[in-house]
Amino acid sequence: MAEAEEKAYRFPGGVIISNISFPDDEIFSGGVTSIYFYNKGYSDKTVIHIEGDGRQLSVIIEPFLANVQIEDGHINIDG
Repeated sequence: MAEAEEKAYRFPGGVIISNISFPDDEIFSGGVTSIYFYNKGYSDKTVIHIEGDGRQLSVIIEPFLANVQIEDGHINIDG
């Protein structure tokens, strides 16, 4: 875990991850959680909510898609 923290991306000042949402109403708004990416090319469905400079963005990770989707605003995990 220490190596991951050392290599972690640092957001510019004032930009934060407000929460990370998983299916089944799991929402993490503090601490450490994991998003799993598997060798066969899929991942867990996840929405990462980012806030800063008066904006909200949702980074949507779909299990079987190669790219993330970025949407303005706070998007719920089920759409």
